[in-house]
Amino acid sequence: MDSVYGHLENLLNAKLAAARCPIAASRARSRLAYLLDMSRCSLNAKLAQARGSLHSNMLVTVFLRYPYE
Repeated sequence: MDSVYGHLENLLNAKLAAARCPIAASRARSRLAYLLDMSRCSLNAKLAQARGSLHSNMLVTVFLRYPYE
């Protein structure tokens, strides 16, 4: 009889685990989406900073090269 109860308990645990899986998968997807969004924001900020630095360097070069025009 113990093996029957053990088998039923395993089935119940498996069903509970399966019911929790979609919730865990949903959390993982939202966490992954958040991390991807944050990395994209970080990359965009670095690109914007580099672009701004490039533009300011170009302006300095123009003013230093042609100061009296």
